[in-house]
Amino acid sequence: MDRRLDPITNWDTRAREARYHVETLARSVRVTRQQLCRHFRIRFGFSTRAWLEKLKKQDALSLVQEGKPIQEIAQQLGYKHSTHFTRAFRRAHGSPPRSFVARNR
Repeated sequence: MDRRLDPITNWDTRAREARYHVETLARSVRVTRQQLCRHFRIRFGFSTRAWLEKLKKQDALSLVQEGKPIQEIAQQLGYKHSTHFTRAFRRAHGSPPRSFVARNR
């Protein structure tokens, strides 16, 4: 395992800055994608991509609950189109963002 990655504790912040992309995250900590993936497997017990997707879903839920505009959320989470975000949100939470908020008020 690459010891340069051991002191890093702000993975959430770095992932958001990398817009939830494995390659961008690896470049930001100056390691290869393979080194980063190996580090995540050993340290966290699952793949970098799975961890990033989980964080992205958590962030999406928080932003939707805050009432942020769908377009803004999609852009912030790295989606090219708001429809892609809406589709991913529906798969993860069982309903589109607006319906989810209305149902959970």
